[in-house]
Amino acid sequence: MRINKRLQYGLLMCLYLSRAGRAKVEDVAANLNLSHSFLNQVARKLKLTGVLFSFKGPGGGYELVEDARMVDIFTALSPFILLDSEEVRRYASGQPEGRALVDYAKNLGSSSYIVLRRKVKDVMNVLIANEVKHFGMLDTNGLEQ
Repeated sequence: MRINKRLQYGLLMCLYLSRAGRAKVEDVAANLNLSHSFLNQVARKLKLTGVLFSFKGPGGGYELVEDARMVDIFTALSPFILLDSEEVRRYASGQPEGRALVDYAKNLGSSSYIVLRRKVKDVMNVLIANEVKHFGMLDTNGLEQ
């Protein structure tokens, strides 16, 4: 699967917010070395689709919705269809495109589907755990990385 720039920025911002809590777009862009204006467009799209909350005023910024899932980010920012196996079989009835989709879905494996269905915070915890295992370091929050 090819991940476009908009989706990359959205995933990075949501993973950042899952760990940092509320943050301004300027801060996220500076910390992740991303384009501020493009990240602002992505954040607005994520807000409109219900993945992020926005807060105005001095302490404002964006915050990740508590139960945001990875599939919500993909759906908001990248045009793709996530079908369950029964829908794939129905779609495939006799059409060459449908058969190709069934082959693709079989090769996709259940791990991709599981990751998409996981909450963003859970994915971030797995990433942190992998950092701990790989680097064996402590960060400033006292969490091992």
